[in-house]
Amino acid sequence: MAVQEPASLQESPWLAAFAFLPGLGVLWAVFTGAKFVAAMSQQGQLQSRSLHDGEASSASTAAKKAQEQRMTRDQFLFACGVMNVGFTMWLLGYSPVIGFVRWHSFKVVVLIGFRWYTYRQQKSHYFLWDLCYWVNFLSLAYLWIMPDAGWIFEDFFVLANGPLGWSVLAFNNSLVLHSADHMISCFIHISPMLLSWGLRWHASPDGPFAIFRSAESMTSVINQVAAAELHFYIPWMFFYYIWVLLVMDRRIRSRQYQTLYKYVTSKGLPSRFLPYVSESPKIQKAFYCLSHYLFGLLTATLAALLWHSFWAHTFFVVAMCFCACWNGGSYYFRYFSRRYIEKL
Repeated sequence: MAVQEPASLQESPWLAAFAFLPGLGVLWAVFTGAKFVAAMSQQGQLQSRSLHDGEASSASTAAKKAQEQRMTRDQFLFACGVMNVGFTMWLLGYSPVIGFVRWHSFKVVVLIGFRWYTYRQQKSHYFLWDLCYWVNFLSLAYLWIMPDAGWIFEDFFVLANGPLGWSVLAFNNSLVLHSADHMISCFIHISPMLLSWGLRWHASPDGPFAIFRSAESMTSVINQVAAAELHFYIPWMFFYYIWVLLVMDRRIRSRQYQTLYKYVTSKGLPSRFLPYVSESPKIQKAFYCLSHYLFGLLTATLAALLWHSFWAHTFFVVAMCFCACWNGGSYYFRYFSRRYIEKL
């Protein structure tokens, strides 16, 4: 049963209609192959198309054995990926509040912990300072520490369906079922959306989770966006700029660590226009943070529209899930089929 709205809420049909725009924009970008969203985005983490390193000779017995082991491992991961997707969708429908909350919380701890371990081996663990991971941590704080703080859920809703949700499209997240790295990336950006959908539309008014800032009236779009920005996004942005880009800069460069800033500014559009902004690295980093913020502000505004319509929100979540499936299918049919055997 869907959650009951505050008694004073008068739904605007025009607002509900506009709320469908984000989902329609996602499908348009998927089918037209639009690239401008990716150019705008500064969220996400390192995505690698290469799933294995090294070369294997088919003439060597040891190499053939290694190929079989890798294929068995990938087959196992593929089976786990399929079961994970099926179980997650079933649980979201069967128990969107209690069951999915526990499943999401479990995977946040296990998968982000695993990513920290693997990324540390690759000198990429500074990616975990990115917004996407901290919004997942915010979900844990709300679910297990302050479930009666409706204002936190509203902030989480805006961030989960804003910067995180649009990162699926912007960073070409792909449902590559045999790749742990790709599946964790999909989880980080999609699971918070699913959690917000389950709680927003299925949490009971007398249940354990408060989802409204006020029980008397609905928060306006502008106030929702402003609150999410002031409570979480802007403080995180200042912390990231000071800690990662300034304080830890010497350590990062001396140890050749990879960071989100280095990754997104080393290729594509940012690498071309940043030198024209300023020759000062500090100003370039500040401009990077500004572009990051503008992307977050735009997508957060679109996310706030979804708060007012069950069907628009559902459409948006389905569109983003379809985007990840589409990208995964493109990977399997256009890349994987040609390159997998060579990478073995």
